[in-house]
Amino acid sequence: MSFAQSIFAEFEAQAPITRRYLERLPEDRLTWKPHEKSMSAGQLALHIARVPGGAVRFVQQNPAQAPDFRNVPQPSSLREILNTFEGSITTVRTQLPLFDDASMEETWRMVQGDTEVLAIPRAQGTVLAGHHAQSLVSAPGPVQRLLAPTQRGSAGKLGTQR
Repeated sequence: MSFAQSIFAEFEAQAPITRRYLERLPEDRLTWKPHEKSMSAGQLALHIARVPGGAVRFVQQNPAQAPDFRNVPQPSSLREILNTFEGSITTVRTQLPLFDDASMEETWRMVQGDTEVLAIPRAQGTVLAGHHAQSLVSAPGPVQRLLAPTQRGSAGKLGTQR
């Protein structure tokens, strides 16, 4: 199995979990923020929806400019978030299989301005980005507080609420 096929298999296993997570976000709470400096629940959900496809597009660039997440737009609806996620899935399914093992083993660089901040094999960069999305879905945080009554299988107190 190639690097890309292995990463793709992990993505295919995680995509339905992420979709169910996004579908559970209460649409009337998209603008809720736990703190004035925080992203809203909708902004965080939109970020989660963008990560898979964005990660693949990101590692296609070499070097890639470090992303700036300070201006994530406020989605107007849950449908917008879910449509973004579907587009992200399509990007992964069409672009990730195009990477051969040689390109996945190639050193991939992320820069901030003219400064290199990361130099790792492209496969590792792709996996790290995927794990970022998974951690946003599974780690306790503001969206999980909104989902607590419907969330099952979470660790700690959230998992005991049914």
